[in-house]
Amino acid sequence: MPPTTNARSAVPSAREMVDTELLGLITEIHTTSKGTYGSPRVHHELRQRGVPVGRRRVARLMRQAGLEGRSKKRWRITTIADPDAEVARDRCDGMDYTVLADLDNDGVVVIWDIEIAPVE
Repeated sequence: MPPTTNARSAVPSAREMVDTELLGLITEIHTTSKGTYGSPRVHHELRQRGVPVGRRRVARLMRQAGLEGRSKKRWRITTIADPDAEVARDRCDGMDYTVLADLDNDGVVVIWDIEIAPVE
């Protein structure tokens, strides 16, 4: 029977009915894992339970249902800026820089800045 004929009928196909049952199991496993399991782990769990299903079918059903596993954060925020803190002043603003060309080092330009702080 061509797919267009079955798609027009009100009766769901055998595949759609099996997909509905599978989606129930997939949702149960995903919920039990608190949303952390993605399609590879859900597929593995289904295979452990003895359900014959392919990994791509599990991925398709999860994608259609909007289910996806959580992934670990790749970095951690270590500094939280204080919005009321005073912005540090620009210490280079208004300083006079003297540029000296050091011809002995193949014409590399060297910038010197020496600040002498009083020692107490």
